[in-house]
Amino acid sequence: MATMLEGFHQIASPAILSIVARRNGEPESAVLKGFTTAMTAMAATIASRSRDRGFLKDLMVVAGETAKAPDALTAIGCVVAVAPSVDTATVSGRWLSRLFGHELSSVIDRVAFYAGIRRSSAVSILSAVAPLVLTYFGRLMRKEHVTISDLAMRLRKERAHAVASLPRDFDLLHLTAVSGETQPRHRA
Repeated sequence: MATMLEGFHQIASPAILSIVARRNGEPESAVLKGFTTAMTAMAATIASRSRDRGFLKDLMVVAGETAKAPDALTAIGCVVAVAPSVDTATVSGRWLSRLFGHELSSVIDRVAFYAGIRRSSAVSILSAVAPLVLTYFGRLMRKEHVTISDLAMRLRKERAHAVASLPRDFDLLHLTAVSGETQPRHRA
């Protein structure tokens, strides 16, 4: 069984990366680094919320709706326009806001810094990654008939891996801490 991060990467096609790079005038290598960082931050934060039943229920509802949309992945090219902030008028934008809460702006800044791109490009990357992540969970639910309890258990199992996969200087431990616990991260 593939990890959550592997599943995210399988959905992120080179064509999507190319669209984001072209629309934002950034090198594809930097966009790839931004995508990887954003996906890892999302995985670690989602996994850290495995005990939040309300969050998981919302994730399942939004993911189910996103995965049903036949053009969910092809529409990404339309939502990655250069913008100063995440568009919370969209389903994925609202979900991103709920995922990171008041730390969303800080996450955008960290993705931009780590990938070596403009802040507006990091906004585009997060806006593109959110529907990919939601599609992954929607497909998982549909294929494996995952319940909230199943999802919570799977996220708890993957939490340490997701947190350990965060880049060394990408501090999300305050977002990914559960009951005061922190998981050690490898330093690559």
